[in-house]
Amino acid sequence: MEHYDQLKNKLAEITVIIPVGGKATRAQAITNDKFPKHLISISHEETVLGTICHQLQNIGFRSFLFCTGYHSAQIVKYVNEVLGKVDQNVTYRFSDESTPLGPDGAVLNAIKGHAITGDILIIPGDTLLPWNEVAEMCSWHTEQLSDGITLGVTRKNSEHEISGGVFVIDKHTNKLIDYYSHSINPPIEKGGLEYYRSAAVTVATAGYFAHLCDLYSTQHTLDEQLNFRHTILPWALKTDVFSILTYEIEGHMLDVGTPSNIRHAQENHQQYM
Repeated sequence: MEHYDQLKNKLAEITVIIPVGGKATRAQAITNDKFPKHLISISHEETVLGTICHQLQNIGFRSFLFCTGYHSAQIVKYVNEVLGKVDQNVTYRFSDESTPLGPDGAVLNAIKGHAITGDILIIPGDTLLPWNEVAEMCSWHTEQLSDGITLGVTRKNSEHEISGGVFVIDKHTNKLIDYYSHSINPPIEKGGLEYYRSAAVTVATAGYFAHLCDLYSTQHTLDEQLNFRHTILPWALKTDVFSILTYEIEGHMLDVGTPSNIRHAQENHQQYM
């Protein structure tokens, strides 16, 4: 009970930043471009976004900041009229982007626009995760770092190939050693290194995240849509002065961005609630 109380106190101090501004082209067969995919129902009582927010609230998070863009009015209305009635002790704020910034650019815009200085949890508005593990990841981050970034990771897809981003990790220190933004056939694991893929969740000190992005932009041409993992992260690893750790998440995760995954969430919604 003491650990649970301490954990809830820590989580109450963290700002959850949820990017929900994308056009969701993969889900248009279901949305018909009339509403955001985050508001797709996965059960009679719950949408994708509602599931994410209610589960995070249940384990102790109290401050939410939504990065809105496309269909922003519908997101704001849903949050205020539906989520806002569930728990009066939860704070909801919004950061709107006038031009598309991408998820990471939207996060940076939100941090600066709302002058966030403490720890933040960055979680996509279309991804269902094992919520208790997310809470433990936040707690672990605060114990390990006074300033820095912790990336959620999960085991590789198969014994022979990893698709998408590949994280190379020192399993003794949990430190991120290298990152590949494309599919690779990894070498035999040796020398204390292991290979993971992204678990789509990040915990960071807000000022540290913003400083890293700003420092990169002073030395490089920054794309309109900031991509933290594909551009800034490889550069930061080469400098060897930034503190980037990893935390393994083992439970069920689902990107609710395609019709097939949406149907899976609807058929197995209890798994994520």
